[in-house]
Amino acid sequence: MYKIVLPLKDIFQMRINRHILYLCLVLLKISIILFSDNNQAHKSPFTITESIYDSFVVNPDELDIASIALNCNNGLGFVVKSDYYSRNKLRPTAWRTSYPVFMHILTQQVYQYFYPDDDILIDYHHRYFQYYGLFIQILSVVMFWLSLYYFYQLALQFLQNKKLAAVAVVLYTLLPSVLYYVGTMVCYENIALGCVVITTAVYHQMAMVPNKISWKNITLVTLFSVSASLLRPHTILIFLFLMGTCIIILFIRYYKFRQQIYFRQVAKLVAVNFIMMIFVQVPALYKNYRTFGKYTLSTQADYNFLLSHNEYARGSWLGDSGFNTEWDQYIARQIPGIENMNEFEEAQARKKLAVQWIKDNPEKELWLIARKTAMFFLPDNYLHHQEYSSMASVVNTLLFIGFIISCIQLITKLIFHSWQESWLTDSVIYLPVIASLLFSILFFVDHRWRYYAEPFILLIAFRFILSLLANFNIHLLPANTPQTDIENENSLHTI
Repeated sequence: MYKIVLPLKDIFQMRINRHILYLCLVLLKISIILFSDNNQAHKSPFTITESIYDSFVVNPDELDIASIALNCNNGLGFVVKSDYYSRNKLRPTAWRTSYPVFMHILTQQVYQYFYPDDDILIDYHHRYFQYYGLFIQILSVVMFWLSLYYFYQLALQFLQNKKLAAVAVVLYTLLPSVLYYVGTMVCYENIALGCVVITTAVYHQMAMVPNKISWKNITLVTLFSVSASLLRPHTILIFLFLMGTCIIILFIRYYKFRQQIYFRQVAKLVAVNFIMMIFVQVPALYKNYRTFGKYTLSTQADYNFLLSHNEYARGSWLGDSGFNTEWDQYIARQIPGIENMNEFEEAQARKKLAVQWIKDNPEKELWLIARKTAMFFLPDNYLHHQEYSSMASVVNTLLFIGFIISCIQLITKLIFHSWQESWLTDSVIYLPVIASLLFSILFFVDHRWRYYAEPFILLIAFRFILSLLANFNIHLLPANTPQTDIENENSLHTI
Protein backbone atom coordinates (compact mmCIF):
# COMPACT_ATOMS: atom_id res chain seq x y z
CA MET A 1 0.00 0.00 0.00
CA TYR A 2 1.40 3.36 -1.06
CA LYS A 3 1.31 6.37 1.20
CA ILE A 4 1.59 9.95 0.02
CA VAL A 5 3.79 11.97 2.36
CA LEU A 6 6.08 14.92 1.99
CA PRO A 7 9.62 13.55 2.36
CA LEU A 8 11.38 16.47 4.04
CA LYS A 9 13.18 14.00 6.31
CA ASP A 10 14.31 12.00 3.28
CA ILE A 11 15.54 15.17 1.59
CA PHE A 12 17.72 16.23 4.50
CA GLN A 13 19.02 12.67 4.89
CA MET A 14 19.95 12.77 1.17
CA ARG A 15 18.10 9.63 0.25
CA ILE A 16 18.80 10.50 -3.39
CA ASN A 17 22.21 9.64 -4.77
CA ARG A 18 24.60 11.83 -2.77
CA HIS A 19 26.82 12.51 -5.75
CA ILE A 20 23.86 13.89 -7.69
CA LEU A 21 22.96 16.25 -4.86
CA TYR A 22 26.56 17.41 -4.51
CA LEU A 23 26.73 18.08 -8.23
CA CYS A 24 23.48 20.04 -8.10
CA LEU A 25 24.86 22.19 -5.28
CA VAL A 26 27.99 22.85 -7.35
CA LEU A 27 25.80 23.88 -10.28
CA LEU A 28 23.89 26.24 -8.01
CA LYS A 29 27.20 27.78 -7.00
CA ILE A 30 28.10 28.18 -10.67
CA SER A 31 24.75 29.89 -11.20
CA ILE A 32 25.53 32.38 -8.41
CA ILE A 33 28.93 33.09 -9.99
CA LEU A 34 27.25 33.71 -13.34
CA PHE A 35 24.81 36.00 -11.57
CA SER A 36 27.72 38.06 -10.25
CA ASP A 37 29.30 38.09 -13.70
CA ASN A 38 25.99 39.14 -15.21
CA ASN A 39 25.81 42.04 -12.77
CA GLN A 40 29.19 43.32 -13.92
CA ALA A 41 28.57 42.84 -17.63
CA HIS A 42 26.23 45.84 -18.02
CA LYS A 43 24.61 44.17 -21.04
CA SER A 44 21.33 42.88 -19.62
CA PRO A 45 18.12 44.78 -20.44
CA PHE A 46 17.29 44.28 -16.76
CA THR A 47 20.22 46.44 -15.62
CA ILE A 48 19.20 49.86 -14.39
CA THR A 49 21.16 52.48 -16.30
CA GLU A 50 21.70 55.02 -13.54
CA SER A 51 25.35 55.10 -12.49
CA ILE A 52 24.71 53.91 -8.96
CA TYR A 53 23.01 50.85 -10.46
CA ASP A 54 25.49 49.92 -13.15
CA SER A 55 26.74 46.90 -11.21
CA PHE A 56 23.43 45.41 -10.10
CA VAL A 57 20.79 43.56 -12.12
CA VAL A 58 17.27 44.62 -11.17
CA ASN A 59 14.15 44.11 -13.22
CA PRO A 60 12.68 47.57 -14.00
CA ASP A 61 9.31 46.17 -12.94
CA GLU A 62 10.76 45.69 -9.47
CA LEU A 63 11.55 49.42 -9.25
CA ASP A 64 7.95 50.15 -10.15
CA ILE A 65 6.69 47.77 -7.46
CA ALA A 66 9.09 49.25 -4.90
CA SER A 67 7.94 52.79 -5.73
CA ILE A 68 4.29 51.82 -5.16
CA ALA A 69 5.25 50.32 -1.81
CA LEU A 70 7.22 53.43 -0.86
CA ASN A 71 4.28 55.68 -1.76
CA CYS A 72 2.07 53.52 0.42
CA ASN A 73 4.54 53.69 3.32
CA ASN A 74 4.58 57.48 2.90
CA GLY A 75 0.80 57.64 3.29
CA LEU A 76 -0.03 58.28 -0.38
CA GLY A 77 -1.77 54.97 -0.96
CA PHE A 78 -1.25 52.53 -3.83
CA VAL A 79 -0.23 55.10 -6.42
CA VAL A 80 2.47 55.31 -9.06
CA LYS A 81 3.83 58.09 -11.23
CA SER A 82 2.39 57.81 -14.73
CA ASP A 83 4.10 59.27 -17.78
CA TYR A 84 1.48 57.82 -20.14
CA TYR A 85 -0.19 60.39 -22.39
CA SER A 86 1.67 63.29 -20.69
CA ARG A 87 -0.08 62.80 -17.35
CA ASN A 88 3.18 62.99 -15.41
CA LYS A 89 1.40 62.63 -12.10
CA LEU A 90 0.64 60.10 -9.40
CA ARG A 91 -2.43 58.03 -10.02
CA PRO A 92 -4.05 55.02 -8.26
CA THR A 93 -2.83 51.71 -9.61
CA ALA A 94 -3.68 48.02 -9.54
CA TRP A 95 -1.26 47.20 -12.36
CA ARG A 96 1.30 45.25 -10.35
CA THR A 97 0.61 42.00 -8.52
CA SER A 98 -0.41 42.96 -5.00
CA TYR A 99 1.66 40.56 -2.91
CA PRO A 100 5.08 41.63 -4.22
CA VAL A 101 3.97 45.17 -3.32
CA PHE A 102 3.03 43.95 0.18
CA MET A 103 6.46 42.31 0.48
CA HIS A 104 8.20 45.58 -0.43
CA ILE A 105 6.06 47.48 2.07
CA LEU A 106 7.26 45.17 4.82
CA THR A 107 10.92 44.98 3.73
CA GLN A 108 11.11 48.78 3.30
CA GLN A 109 9.85 49.27 6.84
CA VAL A 110 12.46 46.83 8.14
CA TYR A 111 15.16 48.51 6.07
CA GLN A 112 14.23 52.01 7.22
CA TYR A 113 14.41 50.81 10.82
CA PHE A 114 18.07 49.86 10.37
CA TYR A 115 19.00 52.61 7.86
CA PRO A 116 16.77 55.60 8.68
CA ASP A 117 18.92 58.03 6.69
CA ASP A 118 18.68 56.16 3.38
CA ASP A 119 16.12 57.28 0.81
CA ILE A 120 15.19 54.06 -0.96
CA LEU A 121 14.03 55.29 -4.36
CA ILE A 122 14.85 58.97 -4.71
CA ASP A 123 18.55 58.18 -4.61
CA TYR A 124 18.02 54.71 -6.13
CA HIS A 125 19.70 53.36 -3.07
CA HIS A 126 21.86 50.43 -4.02
CA ARG A 127 21.94 48.79 -0.61
CA TYR A 128 18.17 48.24 -0.26
CA PHE A 129 17.90 46.39 -3.55
CA GLN A 130 20.99 44.38 -2.77
CA TYR A 131 19.38 43.12 0.43
CA TYR A 132 16.01 42.57 -1.23
CA GLY A 133 17.61 40.83 -4.20
CA LEU A 134 19.60 38.60 -1.87
CA PHE A 135 16.39 37.75 0.02
CA ILE A 136 14.63 36.72 -3.21
CA GLN A 137 17.66 34.75 -4.41
CA ILE A 138 17.85 32.82 -1.12
CA LEU A 139 14.17 31.91 -1.38
CA SER A 140 14.73 30.92 -5.01
CA VAL A 141 17.67 28.64 -4.20
CA VAL A 142 15.76 26.98 -1.33
CA MET A 143 12.73 26.32 -3.52
CA PHE A 144 14.92 25.06 -6.36
CA TRP A 145 16.76 22.72 -4.00
CA LEU A 146 13.47 21.31 -2.71
CA SER A 147 12.22 20.91 -6.28
CA LEU A 148 15.23 18.69 -7.12
CA TYR A 149 13.85 15.88 -4.98
CA TYR A 150 10.37 16.14 -6.45
CA PHE A 151 11.68 16.39 -9.99
CA TYR A 152 13.68 13.23 -9.29
CA GLN A 153 10.49 11.50 -8.09
CA LEU A 154 8.62 12.68 -11.16
CA ALA A 155 11.43 11.57 -13.50
CA LEU A 156 11.63 8.19 -11.77
CA GLN A 157 7.97 7.41 -12.35
CA PHE A 158 8.13 8.75 -15.90
CA LEU A 159 11.38 7.05 -16.95
CA GLN A 160 11.11 3.95 -14.73
CA ASN A 161 14.84 3.95 -14.02
CA LYS A 162 16.69 5.43 -11.03
CA LYS A 163 19.90 6.21 -12.90
CA LEU A 164 18.11 7.86 -15.80
CA ALA A 165 16.02 9.85 -13.32
CA ALA A 166 19.25 11.06 -11.68
CA VAL A 167 20.56 12.11 -15.10
CA ALA A 168 17.29 14.00 -15.69
CA VAL A 169 17.81 15.90 -12.42
CA VAL A 170 21.28 16.99 -13.56
CA LEU A 171 19.86 18.08 -16.94
CA TYR A 172 17.19 20.05 -15.06
CA THR A 173 19.89 22.03 -13.26
CA LEU A 174 21.70 22.57 -16.59
CA LEU A 175 18.73 24.04 -18.45
CA PRO A 176 19.87 27.36 -19.95
CA SER A 177 16.89 29.15 -18.42
CA VAL A 178 17.53 27.68 -14.96
CA LEU A 179 21.29 28.07 -15.00
CA TYR A 180 21.56 31.49 -16.53
CA TYR A 181 19.08 33.71 -18.31
CA VAL A 182 16.13 33.48 -15.91
CA GLY A 183 17.60 31.61 -12.97
CA THR A 184 20.14 34.32 -12.23
CA MET A 185 17.68 37.21 -12.40
CA VAL A 186 16.11 38.63 -9.28
CA CYS A 187 12.55 37.65 -10.13
CA TYR A 188 9.70 35.74 -8.51
CA GLU A 189 9.56 33.20 -11.34
CA ASN A 190 12.48 31.39 -9.70
CA ILE A 191 10.43 30.85 -6.55
CA ALA A 192 7.29 29.94 -8.48
CA LEU A 193 9.13 27.40 -10.67
CA GLY A 194 10.03 25.23 -7.67
CA CYS A 195 6.43 25.42 -6.43
CA VAL A 196 5.11 24.34 -9.85
CA VAL A 197 7.52 21.37 -10.03
CA ILE A 198 6.63 20.22 -6.50
CA THR A 199 2.87 20.55 -7.01
CA THR A 200 2.99 18.79 -10.38
CA ALA A 201 4.95 15.89 -8.87
CA VAL A 202 2.37 15.51 -6.09
CA TYR A 203 -0.62 15.55 -8.45
CA HIS A 204 1.16 13.15 -10.82
CA GLN A 205 1.68 10.73 -7.94
CA MET A 206 -1.95 11.08 -6.87
CA ALA A 207 -3.16 10.40 -10.40
CA MET A 208 -0.95 7.31 -10.54
CA VAL A 209 -1.40 5.96 -6.98
CA PRO A 210 -4.51 7.62 -5.48
CA ASN A 211 -4.42 6.96 -1.77
CA LYS A 212 -4.86 8.55 1.62
CA ILE A 213 -3.20 11.88 2.36
CA SER A 214 -3.01 13.55 5.78
CA TRP A 215 -4.08 17.09 6.62
CA LYS A 216 -0.47 17.98 7.40
CA ASN A 217 0.61 17.05 3.90
CA ILE A 218 -2.41 18.72 2.32
CA THR A 219 -1.37 21.91 4.11
CA LEU A 220 2.21 21.70 2.85
CA VAL A 221 1.22 20.98 -0.76
CA THR A 222 -1.31 23.81 -0.65
CA LEU A 223 1.36 26.13 0.75
CA PHE A 224 3.56 25.62 -2.32
CA SER A 225 0.79 26.17 -4.87
CA VAL A 226 -0.67 29.15 -3.00
CA SER A 227 2.77 30.79 -2.65
CA ALA A 228 3.31 30.59 -6.40
CA SER A 229 -0.16 31.96 -7.15
CA LEU A 230 0.43 34.95 -4.85
CA LEU A 231 3.74 35.92 -6.43
CA ARG A 232 2.76 35.04 -10.00
CA PRO A 233 -1.05 34.78 -10.39
CA HIS A 234 -0.79 33.34 -13.90
CA THR A 235 0.44 30.08 -12.34
CA ILE A 236 -3.15 29.63 -11.10
CA LEU A 237 -3.96 28.36 -14.59
CA ILE A 238 -1.39 25.58 -14.20
CA PHE A 239 -2.76 24.54 -10.81
CA LEU A 240 -6.37 24.57 -12.04
CA PHE A 241 -5.31 22.32 -14.92
CA LEU A 242 -3.63 19.95 -12.47
CA MET A 243 -6.66 19.79 -10.16
CA GLY A 244 -9.22 19.30 -12.92
CA THR A 245 -7.18 16.75 -14.86
CA CYS A 246 -6.39 14.75 -11.71
CA ILE A 247 -10.10 14.37 -10.96
CA ILE A 248 -10.89 13.40 -14.57
CA ILE A 249 -8.10 10.81 -14.58
CA LEU A 250 -9.39 9.24 -11.38
CA PHE A 251 -12.91 8.95 -12.80
CA ILE A 252 -11.51 7.28 -15.92
CA ARG A 253 -9.44 4.90 -13.81
CA TYR A 254 -12.52 3.98 -11.79
CA TYR A 255 -15.05 3.57 -14.60
CA LYS A 256 -12.79 2.28 -17.38
CA PHE A 257 -10.18 0.30 -15.47
CA ARG A 258 -12.34 -0.54 -12.42
CA GLN A 259 -9.72 0.48 -9.89
CA GLN A 260 -10.36 1.34 -6.26
CA ILE A 261 -10.07 5.09 -5.93
CA TYR A 262 -10.05 7.17 -2.74
CA PHE A 263 -12.22 9.94 -4.18
CA ARG A 264 -12.79 11.53 -0.79
CA GLN A 265 -9.05 11.88 -0.19
CA VAL A 266 -8.42 13.39 -3.61
CA ALA A 267 -11.43 15.70 -3.30
CA LYS A 268 -10.09 16.87 0.06
CA LEU A 269 -6.76 17.92 -1.42
CA VAL A 270 -8.29 19.56 -4.50
CA ALA A 271 -10.96 21.38 -2.50
CA VAL A 272 -8.52 22.76 0.08
CA ASN A 273 -6.06 23.73 -2.65
CA PHE A 274 -8.71 25.53 -4.70
CA ILE A 275 -10.42 27.27 -1.77
CA MET A 276 -7.12 28.53 -0.36
CA MET A 277 -5.96 29.88 -3.74
CA ILE A 278 -9.18 31.91 -3.91
CA PHE A 279 -9.19 32.91 -0.24
CA VAL A 280 -5.65 34.33 -0.19
CA GLN A 281 -6.54 36.68 -3.04
CA VAL A 282 -9.16 38.43 -0.89
CA PRO A 283 -6.73 41.10 0.48
CA ALA A 284 -5.68 42.01 -3.08
CA LEU A 285 -9.31 42.12 -4.25
CA TYR A 286 -10.26 44.30 -1.29
CA LYS A 287 -7.29 46.64 -1.84
CA ASN A 288 -8.26 47.18 -5.46
CA TYR A 289 -11.95 47.55 -4.56
CA ARG A 290 -11.06 50.39 -2.18
CA THR A 291 -8.97 51.96 -4.95
CA PHE A 292 -11.38 51.69 -7.90
CA GLY A 293 -14.69 50.50 -6.46
CA LYS A 294 -14.36 47.27 -8.44
CA TYR A 295 -13.04 43.84 -7.55
CA THR A 296 -10.02 42.94 -9.67
CA LEU A 297 -6.71 41.19 -9.06
CA SER A 298 -4.81 43.38 -11.51
CA THR A 299 -5.40 45.69 -14.44
CA GLN A 300 -2.27 44.47 -16.19
CA ALA A 301 -4.05 41.52 -17.82
CA ASP A 302 -6.40 43.83 -19.73
CA TYR A 303 -3.52 46.00 -20.94
CA ASN A 304 -1.56 42.94 -22.06
CA PHE A 305 -4.66 41.48 -23.73
CA LEU A 306 -4.83 44.48 -26.07
CA LEU A 307 -1.07 44.32 -26.63
CA SER A 308 -1.66 40.82 -27.97
CA HIS A 309 -4.76 41.39 -30.11
CA ASN A 310 -4.52 44.39 -32.42
CA GLU A 311 -3.30 45.48 -35.84
CA TYR A 312 0.30 45.78 -34.63
CA ALA A 313 0.47 42.51 -32.68
CA ARG A 314 3.08 39.99 -33.83
CA GLY A 315 2.95 37.54 -30.95
CA SER A 316 5.63 39.10 -28.75
CA TRP A 317 5.80 42.07 -26.42
CA LEU A 318 5.41 45.39 -28.23
CA GLY A 319 7.58 47.27 -25.77
CA ASP A 320 6.82 50.17 -23.47
CA SER A 321 3.76 52.21 -24.37
CA GLY A 322 2.88 55.77 -23.53
CA PHE A 323 5.85 57.41 -25.26
CA ASN A 324 4.28 58.87 -28.41
CA THR A 325 4.86 55.85 -30.64
CA GLU A 326 2.70 54.82 -33.59
CA TRP A 327 1.11 52.22 -31.32
CA ASP A 328 0.14 54.84 -28.73
CA GLN A 329 -1.35 57.07 -31.40
CA TYR A 330 -3.43 54.09 -32.54
CA ILE A 331 -4.70 53.61 -28.98
CA ALA A 332 -5.51 57.31 -28.63
CA ARG A 333 -7.56 57.19 -31.86
CA GLN A 334 -9.43 54.03 -30.86
CA ILE A 335 -10.17 55.09 -27.26
CA PRO A 336 -11.25 58.76 -27.19
CA GLY A 337 -10.70 60.47 -23.84
CA ILE A 338 -8.23 57.88 -22.62
CA GLU A 339 -6.08 60.60 -21.04
CA ASN A 340 -8.92 61.38 -18.61
CA MET A 341 -9.57 57.79 -17.55
CA ASN A 342 -8.31 56.18 -14.38
CA GLU A 343 -6.31 52.99 -14.69
CA PHE A 344 -9.26 50.62 -14.22
CA GLU A 345 -11.42 52.46 -16.76
CA GLU A 346 -8.56 52.47 -19.22
CA ALA A 347 -7.99 48.73 -18.70
CA GLN A 348 -11.67 47.99 -19.37
CA ALA A 349 -11.61 50.14 -22.50
CA ARG A 350 -8.50 48.34 -23.76
CA LYS A 351 -10.05 44.91 -23.14
CA LYS A 352 -13.22 45.95 -24.96
CA LEU A 353 -11.16 47.16 -27.92
CA ALA A 354 -9.22 43.87 -28.04
CA VAL A 355 -12.40 41.78 -27.95
CA GLN A 356 -13.92 43.85 -30.73
CA TRP A 357 -10.75 43.48 -32.83
CA ILE A 358 -10.90 39.68 -32.45
CA LYS A 359 -14.54 39.66 -33.57
CA ASP A 360 -13.77 41.86 -36.56
CA ASN A 361 -10.60 40.02 -37.59
CA PRO A 362 -11.01 36.25 -37.01
CA GLU A 363 -8.54 35.36 -39.77
CA LYS A 364 -5.82 37.58 -38.34
CA GLU A 365 -6.51 36.17 -34.87
CA LEU A 366 -6.04 32.61 -36.16
CA TRP A 367 -2.77 33.71 -37.78
CA LEU A 368 -1.66 35.22 -34.48
CA ILE A 369 -2.46 31.99 -32.64
CA ALA A 370 -0.38 30.00 -35.11
CA ARG A 371 2.46 32.51 -34.92
CA LYS A 372 2.49 32.52 -31.10
CA THR A 373 2.49 28.73 -31.01
CA ALA A 374 5.49 28.64 -33.34
CA MET A 375 7.27 31.35 -31.35
CA PHE A 376 6.70 29.44 -28.11
CA PHE A 377 8.88 26.63 -29.45
CA LEU A 378 11.57 28.79 -31.03
CA PRO A 379 15.07 28.20 -29.59
CA ASP A 380 15.35 31.93 -28.85
CA ASN A 381 16.90 32.00 -25.39
CA TYR A 382 16.57 35.77 -24.82
CA LEU A 383 20.24 36.01 -23.90
CA HIS A 384 22.01 39.29 -24.38
CA HIS A 385 25.46 37.75 -23.95
CA GLN A 386 26.48 36.29 -27.28
CA GLU A 387 29.05 33.92 -25.79
CA TYR A 388 26.24 31.91 -24.19
CA SER A 389 23.46 32.20 -26.77
CA SER A 390 24.66 29.61 -29.31
CA MET A 391 24.98 26.85 -26.73
CA ALA A 392 21.58 27.59 -25.23
CA SER A 393 19.93 27.71 -28.67
CA VAL A 394 21.24 24.24 -29.52
CA VAL A 395 19.96 22.80 -26.23
CA ASN A 396 16.54 24.41 -26.62
CA THR A 397 16.27 23.25 -30.24
CA LEU A 398 16.92 19.61 -29.30
CA LEU A 399 14.46 19.75 -26.43
CA PHE A 400 11.67 21.39 -28.40
CA ILE A 401 12.05 19.02 -31.37
CA GLY A 402 11.95 16.03 -29.03
CA PHE A 403 8.91 17.39 -27.23
CA ILE A 404 6.95 18.15 -30.41
CA ILE A 405 7.61 14.70 -31.87
CA SER A 406 6.57 13.12 -28.55
CA CYS A 407 3.30 15.06 -28.65
CA ILE A 408 2.62 13.90 -32.19
CA GLN A 409 3.31 10.30 -31.18
CA LEU A 410 0.99 10.56 -28.16
CA ILE A 411 -1.84 12.07 -30.20
CA THR A 412 -1.41 9.34 -32.82
CA LYS A 413 -1.59 6.62 -30.16
CA LEU A 414 -4.71 8.13 -28.62
CA ILE A 415 -6.44 8.23 -32.01
CA PHE A 416 -5.39 4.93 -33.56
CA HIS A 417 -4.68 2.69 -30.56
CA SER A 418 -6.56 1.60 -27.46
CA TRP A 419 -5.86 3.68 -24.37
CA GLN A 420 -3.26 2.56 -21.89
CA GLU A 421 -3.40 3.42 -18.23
CA SER A 422 0.09 4.92 -18.21
CA TRP A 423 -0.93 7.50 -20.81
CA LEU A 424 -3.40 8.99 -18.35
CA THR A 425 -0.80 9.70 -15.67
CA ASP A 426 1.77 10.81 -18.26
CA SER A 427 -0.68 13.49 -19.38
CA VAL A 428 -0.20 15.29 -16.04
CA ILE A 429 3.39 16.12 -17.04
CA TYR A 430 2.10 17.84 -20.18
CA LEU A 431 -0.22 20.14 -18.23
CA PRO A 432 2.29 22.89 -17.23
CA VAL A 433 3.40 23.04 -20.87
CA ILE A 434 -0.18 23.30 -22.14
CA ALA A 435 -1.06 25.96 -19.54
CA SER A 436 2.04 28.03 -20.36
CA LEU A 437 1.30 27.77 -24.09
CA LEU A 438 -2.33 28.82 -23.62
CA PHE A 439 -1.23 31.76 -21.50
CA SER A 440 1.19 32.80 -24.24
CA ILE A 441 -1.59 32.50 -26.86
CA LEU A 442 -3.98 34.52 -24.72
CA PHE A 443 -1.38 37.25 -24.24
CA PHE A 444 2.07 37.10 -25.88
CA VAL A 445 5.09 34.82 -25.86
CA ASP A 446 7.43 35.63 -23.00
CA HIS A 447 10.47 33.65 -21.82
CA ARG A 448 9.45 34.03 -18.19
CA TRP A 449 6.04 32.49 -18.88
CA ARG A 450 7.62 29.61 -20.80
CA TYR A 451 9.94 29.08 -17.83
CA TYR A 452 7.36 26.95 -16.00
CA ALA A 453 7.06 24.60 -18.96
CA GLU A 454 10.74 23.96 -19.67
CA PRO A 455 11.50 21.34 -16.94
CA PHE A 456 8.59 19.24 -18.24
CA ILE A 457 9.56 19.77 -21.86
CA LEU A 458 12.99 18.48 -20.85
CA LEU A 459 11.54 15.36 -19.22
CA ILE A 460 9.32 14.48 -22.17
CA ALA A 461 12.05 15.20 -24.73
CA PHE A 462 14.60 13.20 -22.72
CA ARG A 463 12.42 10.09 -22.80
CA PHE A 464 11.91 10.51 -26.54
CA ILE A 465 15.68 10.80 -27.11
CA LEU A 466 16.23 7.67 -25.01
CA SER A 467 13.68 5.72 -27.06
CA LEU A 468 15.23 7.01 -30.28
CA LEU A 469 18.68 5.87 -29.20
CA ALA A 470 17.25 2.50 -28.13
CA ASN A 471 15.98 1.98 -31.66
CA PHE A 472 19.61 2.09 -32.77
CA ASN A 473 20.57 -0.22 -29.89
CA ILE A 474 22.31 2.66 -28.07
CA HIS A 475 21.81 2.79 -24.30
CA LEU A 476 23.13 5.60 -22.11
CA LEU A 477 23.16 3.38 -19.02
CA PRO A 478 23.04 -0.34 -18.30
CA ALA A 479 19.50 -1.60 -18.51
CA ASN A 480 17.59 -2.28 -15.29
CA THR A 481 14.39 -4.16 -14.72
CA PRO A 482 12.19 -1.06 -14.42
CA GLN A 483 9.58 -2.25 -11.92
CA THR A 484 12.15 -3.86 -9.63
CA ASP A 485 14.26 -0.73 -9.89
CA ILE A 486 11.47 1.28 -8.30
CA GLU A 487 10.21 -1.23 -5.79
CA ASN A 488 13.65 -1.67 -4.26
CA GLU A 489 13.65 1.97 -3.15
CA ASN A 490 10.83 2.41 -0.65
CA SER A 491 11.34 6.16 -0.30
CA LEU A 492 10.64 6.63 -3.99
CA HIS A 493 6.95 6.10 -3.35
CA THR A 494 6.82 9.04 -0.97
CA ILE A 495 5.65 12.38 -2.20
